Amino acid sequence: MKRAWVVASLVASIVAVSAWSAVGELGVPEELAGFRSWGKLTSQPEMVPYELSILCAARPPTRQNLERHGPHTNHFIMVFANSLAYEAIHDASASTFPPGAIIAKEKLRGSEVDGVAFMVKHPAGEFTESGGWEFLYFSSSGARPTYETCIGCHRAGGTKDFVFGRYGRPDAK
Repeated sequence: MKRAWVVASLVASIVAVSAWSAVGELGVPEELAGFRSWGKLTSQPEMVPYELSILCAARPPTRQNLERHGPHTNHFIMVFANSLAYEAIHDASASTFPPGAIIAKEKLRGSEVDGVAFMVKHPAGEFTESGGWEFLYFSSSGARPTYETCIGCHRAGGTKDFVFGRYGRPDAK
């Protein structure tokens, strides 16, 4: 059992080192590039459930297209939040996130960073169709989904202010 833990830790370390160097190559702006120093909403990479991966497919929803092309298909994710988002997501009495809250979702395919998605909360009156959220995505392929692609899904099913995740406090354990 101890050997398995050591192997898993080693693999996670290799993934983390590979992933860290790739962020600059994706074109993530400097003001967002430090997202890995924010609060962790997931303690280790988690496989995106197939049910979620099919919600965001940008191509006709045939099984073949969804398995090959859905933006969440066959990805592991790590989710981070800046201090404003981190506190809001854990505050059961808060129904919305404050302006300045940012959530980052790093998408990994194997040991490689395949992309980083950001949700950035803006003041009232900005990005009104999404409650103030701006959606940004930086991918290894250079593909950039449109604002409408992202908000179409988040508008339909976010659990708290257009945010899907229900996160614990993994870094407080």
